[in-house]
Amino acid sequence: MGTFADYIGTMDVPEDRRTEYAQQMLNLLCAGGMMSVDEVGLFGHRIRLLYPPELDEIGRAWGCYNYFENDFWESWGLNANTGTFSSNKIGGGAFRTAVLAGYVLTALYSQSYGLVTVDGRYVREYSFIGWINGVLGTQYTNWRATQLWEIEKLLHKDGCGEYNKDLTGLIHDIPTTCADLEQVESYIAARFFEEFYADMSAEEEDVEIYHKEDAIGVRGCFTHLKKTLSALHENGGTLDEAKKYLLMPMDERSAVIDEQGGNTLAFSYCFVSPALAVAMTAREFGVDFWALWDELGADIPSVERFPAPQSCPPVEPVSTQELFGVSSDDMAYYWRPDGRVQFSDEMTAWMQSLRAELDGITDTIPPEKFLQAMADAIADAGSYAFRDMFYAFIARQAEPKVQAAVLLLERLAERGEPNIHRYLAILGNPALRETAFGF
Repeated sequence: MGTFADYIGTMDVPEDRRTEYAQQMLNLLCAGGMMSVDEVGLFGHRIRLLYPPELDEIGRAWGCYNYFENDFWESWGLNANTGTFSSNKIGGGAFRTAVLAGYVLTALYSQSYGLVTVDGRYVREYSFIGWINGVLGTQYTNWRATQLWEIEKLLHKDGCGEYNKDLTGLIHDIPTTCADLEQVESYIAARFFEEFYADMSAEEEDVEIYHKEDAIGVRGCFTHLKKTLSALHENGGTLDEAKKYLLMPMDERSAVIDEQGGNTLAFSYCFVSPALAVAMTAREFGVDFWALWDELGADIPSVERFPAPQSCPPVEPVSTQELFGVSSDDMAYYWRPDGRVQFSDEMTAWMQSLRAELDGITDTIPPEKFLQAMADAIADAGSYAFRDMFYAFIARQAEPKVQAAVLLLERLAERGEPNIHRYLAILGNPALRETAFGF
């Protein structure tokens, strides 16, 4: 039980881009609150030390904690050598959001088309791509959302079709002029064929969707194929004979058309997508669409029939606060002097009160007691701290400010301070610690 993400397709990041991919992934995961974890046993405490994701000596990284969610989940993993990303249970909060963004980045880097699902349901990429652009300074587009038929094929192959009844809403994630009409027609033929068939069979005036004045409309192409399929069947033609025409290379089709004229399947199949051709054939001969497609689909030639779609524009950047639903006060670990993270008045006042309390601490910790005092304080505060802070405090344990910071952590834990994780984040951010606390 639990919530799982899955990548459907092949993660095939080009070998010469895997180093770049891995670094971008680490930057993205860090921005999304992901932390790797080291564990130390100290004075009977099991302390987890958090640090931004980084590759180990064999080119791998992993993590199980999310700073924004302030919680641990099952681990994610990155392999820079193979250009792959994986995850286990992801929950429903910030940890999940960061994992999904990681999978989307993998899809953007991969050569073949892949997609992301959560418990079998397709993940719309638009907002994730916007966040990727915002964090990494990239210019990715939402072109992948135009590939409805590619998405449907992958969902079918993975057995997820029942969870994804209608993908047409993806069309609203791109400008209309960027829609790939071939993909749309193929998707509708596979997913909504009976509705499509009824609409095309209705006695209505043909709808012209080509820009060319002399082009054959979709309804005309459909009607022609419907008639030629019926004629073949009525005259004793078999499904195997229809398959022969479906698989016939274009040069052979041309030869048949020259010899027999336009009232043949060789001609009719030229003017619809392979998916629509299979759907019409399956209906005529009473067989299952997907069974026929899985048998023949990859080998059916196609003809470009629609105007080429316009290129999709880059997705507008989305901020971390917008995607993750966090406030600036939740981003203490990410504060920098550049002013991009602006704390609320309440947060600023709280930090000032901590500074006053910290400055008022005159107690000291004997050298032989410091390590245990810090371990006890961290354990009482939740048994985790930031790795760099932990080792920096050990190295600077003789300094009064460091000792006061440990004693203040102990006091905050004793009185049940609800924002104690923010105090730990301030201690773990050297720039903010210096600005807020003066050491």
